[in-house]
Amino acid sequence: ATPANDLCTGAININCGQTIAGTTASATTDVVSFCSTTLTTAPGVWYSFVGTGTNNILSLCGSAYDTKIGVFTGTCGALVCVVGNDDFCGLQSQVTLPTTAGTTYYVLVTGFSTASGAYTLNRTCAPPANDICTGAVSINCGQTINGSTTGANTDAVASCGTSLNTAPGLWYQFTGDGSGVTMSLCGSAYDTKIGVFTGT
Repeated sequence: ATPANDLCTGAININCGQTIAGTTASATTDVVSFCSTTLTTAPGVWYSFVGTGTNNILSLCGSAYDTKIGVFTGTCGALVCVVGNDDFCGLQSQVTLPTTAGTTYYVLVTGFSTASGAYTLNRTCAPPANDICTGAVSINCGQTINGSTTGANTDAVASCGTSLNTAPGLWYQFTGDGSGVTMSLCGSAYDTKIGVFTGT
C-alpha cells in the first residue's frame, strides 16, 4: 500500500525539533516543477509545516539512500518552488530557508534517479530575534503585529498575575507616555498568556 502522505494533499505535519523516520519504497513519483533539482524521477512522500518567521533547516542527512528534497509554498494544486537540494551531506539532502510566519510549506522527500528507501527527516527552527527580552521588538500605539511563538524558547520569568514560564514566548517593548494602555492577544490561534514588566 502507498503511504498516507504519498500525495501532497496527504502531507504530514512536521514540528520544530522533530525527526521523522519513514520510507519511500512503496510511494509513487510526483509531478512537480523543477526546484533547484529535478524531483520527478523517484518515489516521494510529503510533509508540511507552518513558517515561524525564522530560518528553518530540513535535513535528510543520515538517510539510507541517495535522497533529494524540495520545499514549496502555494497549494497542492499550484505549488511554488522555494528551494530544493540533491547532495548536501554525501548523497543525502538538506536545505535552509527563511520562512514567513503563518505561511504553509510543503516538503517533498524523494530520491536521485529512481532511488527509494529509508530516510530520516529532521526540522530545525532558529528562534526568533525577540525570543529573549534583550531582543524585544518595539510596538507602537495602534499597531497590530502578527507572529508565531513556534520555535521560541520558554522564559525564566517570575509570576505576573499568572505563571508565564511554561510555554514558548516572545518579547515586545514600548515606552509609556502616562496614559492607559491595552495589550490584546484576542483573535490569536491558540490559548495565550501575556505579561507586562518594567525594569531591565
